[in-house]
Amino acid sequence: NSTGLYLGDVAYIVPKSNQLRFIPALLKICRTEKVNLILVGTQEELSTLSKHKEKFAKNGTKVIIADYPALTVAADKYLLTQHLKDHQVAVPDTVLLSDQKGIKALINQHGFPLFSKARNKSGSKEVKIVKNPSDLNALPKENILQQYLGEDNEFTAGCYLTQKNKFFFILLKRQMFEGTGQSGEVVPFRSL
Repeated sequence: NSTGLYLGDVAYIVPKSNQLRFIPALLKICRTEKVNLILVGTQEELSTLSKHKEKFAKNGTKVIIADYPALTVAADKYLLTQHLKDHQVAVPDTVLLSDQKGIKALINQHGFPLFSKARNKSGSKEVKIVKNPSDLNALPKENILQQYLGEDNEFTAGCYLTQKNKFFFILLKRQMFEGTGQSGEVVPFRSL
């Protein structure tokens, strides 16, 4: 059930973005409906559409999305943290849970609590405040472990740059519910 099926002027049901029929189905819709712009709506569609955005461009449809290599870094919290650090952006100290030496160094430098989250998932899934060494054993080894910054809030940022180079930015503060992938009230924290 999707609200868009009932609110839009035209509605189509397409295969899931991880299916081979997704791109051909979407290209056909774009040709039929003369679509000139696609804004990606879900995390699952980002990777697929990024890989194929040139096919859409050849048909006159612009997909508003980063190039695949940039998207790959942005979607991986560990790679993104390392990329930001390499570019002198202040980020929490971060290690992989598979890196025992890195974990020991993080504990020695910051002590407990620490903060763990899924490396490649969205929506605050697998978020956990790590209060002691025994908490580490229950965490998936593909997760990341970070310096705990002491807030039980999550900040989400969004921005948009128009073709006329006008920049829009919003920063939202969300209440985080540990481990649920859910957040409560979303409060506009700052809008520029």
